[in-house]
Amino acid sequence: MADAARQRMTYAEYRAVDDAAGAKHEFVDRTAVAMTGGTLAHARLISNLHYVLRQALAGRHCEAFGSEARVLIPLFRNARYPDASVVCGELQTDEEDPDAITNPVVLVEVLSDGTEVALPAIEATIAVDALYEGVGL
Repeated sequence: MADAARQRMTYAEYRAVDDAAGAKHEFVDRTAVAMTGGTLAHARLISNLHYVLRQALAGRHCEAFGSEARVLIPLFRNARYPDASVVCGELQTDEEDPDAITNPVVLVEVLSDGTEVALPAIEATIAVDALYEGVGL
């Protein structure tokens, strides 16, 4: 699996790796990247974040998703499992991947000392920001 995860691949090949693996993989620059486990501090922070998001979104036509929701950024064709994401309006998914959200208006990634490279997540966030100006949370 480690060798397959380092090879450049199509999105369909990535999905086969991600679906068959015991752990989640993100799809970055045509490469499957295995995700690492988190800490209790990280889990606590994300739990609190989800509570705050649910409170902030109450009464709006928006929905918060956790880290189990795959997000595909169409501009880059990169797939991520952010710590949290928000969709406002109708949920849209990819034609080839009905389990991948394509219209998030907010992406949240908690960075820590163990975060290898934050730049790709930041680039994805910038792409979302360019597509959707202001959610008003």
